[in-house]
Amino acid sequence: DATLDDFFGALGLAGGEGPIADDDEEEAAPGGQGAAPAAAAATATAGSGAGGKEGAGGKAKADGLKRGFLNEEEPVLVPQDEAELAARVSSDLAECERFRAVVDDDTTPFDARYDERRVLLRLVKVLDKYAEADAAHALAARTPLGVVCSLLGNNFVDTEETSAGAAPLSRAIEMLGTGPRELLHRVDALNHMGMLCSEREQQPQALAHLTEAKDLYEQAMATNDLGYLTPLDTACATPAAERLERLHTHTLFYLAQVHGHLGDPLQSAVHAHATLRRQLARNDAEYEPFEWCKNAMQLATFYPTVRAFAVAEHCLFAATHVLASIPDEKRREPSGALSEKFQELRANIHLAWAGLMRAVLRAGRQEGSAAGPPVAPAVGDAAPILLSISEERLTFFRYLPALPAASAECLDPSSLVDFEAARAVYKRGQRHALYAKAYFVLDGFVSDHIVAADFEAKLWGAVLLYETDAKRVLAMHKKRIALLQPLLDAINPKAYHAIGRQLAFDLGQIYGDALDVRLLMLQGMPPGARDAKVLPMVEANVKGLRRFLWFFKDAEGKDLDRADPDHEEVYLQAHFNIARAYGKLDSREALGESLRAYEFIQSYATRHDVPCMREEIRMAREMCELLPTKVGRARPGDQ
Repeated sequence: DATLDDFFGALGLAGGEGPIADDDEEEAAPGGQGAAPAAAAATATAGSGAGGKEGAGGKAKADGLKRGFLNEEEPVLVPQDEAELAARVSSDLAECERFRAVVDDDTTPFDARYDERRVLLRLVKVLDKYAEADAAHALAARTPLGVVCSLLGNNFVDTEETSAGAAPLSRAIEMLGTGPRELLHRVDALNHMGMLCSEREQQPQALAHLTEAKDLYEQAMATNDLGYLTPLDTACATPAAERLERLHTHTLFYLAQVHGHLGDPLQSAVHAHATLRRQLARNDAEYEPFEWCKNAMQLATFYPTVRAFAVAEHCLFAATHVLASIPDEKRREPSGALSEKFQELRANIHLAWAGLMRAVLRAGRQEGSAAGPPVAPAVGDAAPILLSISEERLTFFRYLPALPAASAECLDPSSLVDFEAARAVYKRGQRHALYAKAYFVLDGFVSDHIVAADFEAKLWGAVLLYETDAKRVLAMHKKRIALLQPLLDAINPKAYHAIGRQLAFDLGQIYGDALDVRLLMLQGMPPGARDAKVLPMVEANVKGLRRFLWFFKDAEGKDLDRADPDHEEVYLQAHFNIARAYGKLDSREALGESLRAYEFIQSYATRHDVPCMREEIRMAREMCELLPTKVGRARPGDQ
């Protein structure tokens, strides 16, 4: 089933940083060719189209249906007058409703929908023939024809023939107005057409269709009474007002995706947030708590990127609460043990908590951290949304009144004025990281375990920003190394290439940070004595960086002529860091190694047009001119 994962995937949102791989796979939709497409099976909505799927939970066939009875072409019998036309339309739409209520087995998942399609195609022919008589007949047939085209387009989409659905949906939008009999089907057609345009990468057109659908809903709600809606498909048991609400949830869901594709993640998140609120408000058969928790958790990984820390915390409070409220029969296996699905989601929510606490710690040390929360700009006639817990549209308190209030550190990260305050936030994050690691053990969850350990290491890296004692800072760097180095040593670098590369790069950076702190502690010491103390850390730093560069060698162990564009900057940065590390020593041998690293960068930049690291490349060229003289004057070392 398509969920808000589609929208988050389009944004590239993730809890961690850098190219640490997450090799979890989305659960495949069951049924092979019967898996419903995104528009028909979105978590945020129920059923298909304006009609819904009443009674679709069982396997029994609808009473009185003769399967395949339209396989042969039938003559088109044109109604004689408007009353006969209305009766024919009502009868055929009722037949279609019964077909939509059938759940076929996995071997023939769309049989009933194909029978529905044949009814609709025949009805289109009947209406077209009727409309040919004169202008009055054409006017009488217009609304029914628009409704039938809308349902036909939905049918093609639901049976995974989306391209074929475009023509009837376009015709439906052209023919349907906004009257009591038409509104539901026009909104439905706009939703589906918006989804089709988005799939075709026609995002501006998709946005236009979905925005109109949203406006029509808001105009209908402004009447304060939806009793005026009288859709033609009267056989549908779902009340018209409820159908409109379902359609609007579709609209918001698709708008979240389209805004993401258009490069507006903020509006994307706001619409996704609105979808979650509507799911809580309805709390009906469509509400799936596992998916809801997952989507709330993913929203919480986005909001820190726009400094909306309190909103992210609120999403995680809600996800934690809803997860804990899932009944035992849904969270446990028949054996009584907690299901893997439940445990994995709980562990991932813990990871999201750890990521949020790390983001808060870093924000407290960034310039401008005391600034107020950002504002999501207005879209159309909608009011701008303040990304704050004070904005009712971004909270779940109305539906989950027991949720805790926002914490002081998430409301204002600048309130973390010293190490003691920061340590409390660190402990809060570490507790969640340890919970996640307890489930994602290395033997069985390699990628997830490393992600959890990486969060723990990053929490240390964030809290040390508040420490002023160099010795304690160095100790924290060593804790970070102790967390990650054993993991890099334990994994198979060929099997976990991306993970290993990221770990090696992170360790190289941490070793470099530790080296800088150690040099600060040794200020004023004679060069020879200082070099002797710092040499092991220089070697460890260089070893880590060269281990990272190993991931850029070919199958024969030779250096590539050029790194791939996505990693060219970090590749050159590693060579630059090697040059800097050796340059911190005064021996001739170390300075010679530094010179060779700078010469590599200069040669690389000469051979290739490198769009990144312009300043570092300029510095490398300068050092290639200056270092030979310094090497000649340097003292021999012990290397």
